[in-house]
Amino acid sequence: MPATNTTDKLHFGSYATLSDGNRIPRLGFGVYEMSDQEASRAVTWALEAGYRHFDCAEWYYNEQSVGSAISRFLASPGCPIGRSDIFYCSKLQSNNGYQAAKRSIAESVKKCGLGYIDLYLIHSPYGGRSNRLDSWRAIQEAKDLGLIKSIGVSNYAERHIQELLDSNPKYPATVNQCDLHPFMARLQLVDYCRANNIALECWGPLVRAERFDHPTIKELASKHSATPAQVLMYVRYRSVSLGALLTTSDTSSLHAVASRSNEATSLYVCVCATIRQLGPYCLHSTFAQQIPKSVSQHRIIENANVFAFELDQADMDRLLSLDEYLVTDWDPIGDPSA
Repeated sequence: MPATNTTDKLHFGSYATLSDGNRIPRLGFGVYEMSDQEASRAVTWALEAGYRHFDCAEWYYNEQSVGSAISRFLASPGCPIGRSDIFYCSKLQSNNGYQAAKRSIAESVKKCGLGYIDLYLIHSPYGGRSNRLDSWRAIQEAKDLGLIKSIGVSNYAERHIQELLDSNPKYPATVNQCDLHPFMARLQLVDYCRANNIALECWGPLVRAERFDHPTIKELASKHSATPAQVLMYVRYRSVSLGALLTTSDTSSLHAVASRSNEATSLYVCVCATIRQLGPYCLHSTFAQQIPKSVSQHRIIENANVFAFELDQADMDRLLSLDEYLVTDWDPIGDPSA
């Protein structure tokens, strides 16, 4: 089933449909590098603000606090939503074989306390071919058991995805989460995932605030009365091709430029639209998702304002010309040892 949009007009409550038929909120919230206390508070604020997609990971060491905050919110008097309205993602930290992957999955489900995980990803390709495929076997079995709804990968290059496809899996990956932003375009990977109906979830769309002062970003932010972070989020929402799930570790303006040195940038927010070609990208992608993170209540709320303005085609052309293969964190995709 192709990844599709549910509506043409992006808004805070928009959903997209993954290739397995499951729906995913276009806007999400990430919890990378948050302490338990920070995560609990920030997730509660995000839920109150209307966020429904939360991106977590075994490696973040805060699955329990995130899940507990969600459960408390759902159990609060008069709560207007239920568990089925929440989209919770987690990730396998390491590829250490079939049994290790089974244990990690079970532990992640137990820690979050939500009954099941909506999207589960292999966090990276490290560990070697045999261990990667063993991890996938364990993940497929967990899906069959109802512990996981949708499955995918993270930081996978074309070679890793092709390896998985060549193994004739029962379930193909629905998502590939990787480092994508105007300064790291990965055009070949984008085209490859599009051709294989894999949604791209983009972590680090705010470039760890390293390009907030770039002349083009500043000019476009001023032109549209937006923050540099909102411009960067917009280009991910609007310009990534088929199935783009954007992940960044800070909401909206990443606590603004003033606090950029204290903010990590690698979580997620979801967005979708209809396909309209713009060079190697789509101005409106089948679905583009970002998952920003913030521990600031004001920034959490402000993040939704990425839908409040429109970049025209000339603006997009300028943003999409900025590619410089800028690595802001790790890069398993470009690591030949992976």
